[in-house]
Amino acid sequence: GNQVKVVFDITERSEVKVRHIELLGNEGVTDDEIKTVLKTQEGSILSAISKSGNFKREQLDYDLQVMQYLYLTRGYIQAKVEEPVVSLSPDMRYITVTIRIHEGPQFKVGKVTVLGDSVPEVSLDELTRKLGLKSGEVFNYALVQEDGKRLAASQKTYGYANATVSNESVPNVEQKTVDWTYHIQKGKKVYFGQVLIQGSGSTRDKVIRRELLVVEGELYNEDKLTRSEARVKRLGFFETVTVKARATALPQVMDVIVDVKDIPPRLKGIYDLTSHIDLLSILPDPVEMVFKTVLDVVTDPIGGLLGLACKLGGNTLNSLCGYVFRSEEHTSELQSH
Repeated sequence: GNQVKVVFDITERSEVKVRHIELLGNEGVTDDEIKTVLKTQEGSILSAISKSGNFKREQLDYDLQVMQYLYLTRGYIQAKVEEPVVSLSPDMRYITVTIRIHEGPQFKVGKVTVLGDSVPEVSLDELTRKLGLKSGEVFNYALVQEDGKRLAASQKTYGYANATVSNESVPNVEQKTVDWTYHIQKGKKVYFGQVLIQGSGSTRDKVIRRELLVVEGELYNEDKLTRSEARVKRLGFFETVTVKARATALPQVMDVIVDVKDIPPRLKGIYDLTSHIDLLSILPDPVEMVFKTVLDVVTDPIGGLLGLACKLGGNTLNSLCGYVFRSEEHTSELQSH
């Protein structure tokens, strides 16, 4: 008796397009330089058939952060980007975005210093010489980020996996310079624990492990992790490869996680008898790998010889190889090398 039925009648309109982005107050950085880095784009003739020029509020919020970062890379450390003003057209089809910027003066780099407890193998003076941030040049926050990674890596190569770098800035408004100090905290030494391989599928663990430069029980070395990942990728057997360290219950020990994703089978049920099998695409280029392929033939004759025969056999063996490698067993043998 007391119930009321409510009906909502909704008329959907087409998505709102950005007609114009108006930038106010920018003098040191041009409109084009700013608009190039924005995800929010002005609509064009092709906007009617594409998604370009569509207005998304979350995208605009992201763009404000991008603009702030852009100014930090151009020396405008005091720049402020105001909240945008969004105006909707009378027909509710287009909007205009107005963004006001307070640039402030452009700053150059003053004195650059590296402090902290660096490893004995690398002196603070040596680290300072390798910095990207140079005294007298226009300040660039992107260089600060690169320097931070480089300084941390210099410690992580010698076992200090948890090394961190903090920053301290002292602006001089009158001289329009900013002194910058990097503080290194190397922490305590860390050792490699277990090496765990995930997602290898039909590829044998030994094929992956022989490419790894990390050894269980050795001092942590981030450079070896990076190079190990590159070596596993170079095998050509996997769609994705990551080699990362993972914390354990012991603060001084980190396990190594090798996470791989097999390439979808290309030699099983996807080629007919007359198709061309490009086995060269799954064989690595470096000469050192040729010797390892020969070693595989010795240690595992079936899979090794089949793969080698098809690789060297040319067109005459295409049909035969296409038939043979439809076999689940032989496919596994080939992919394991």
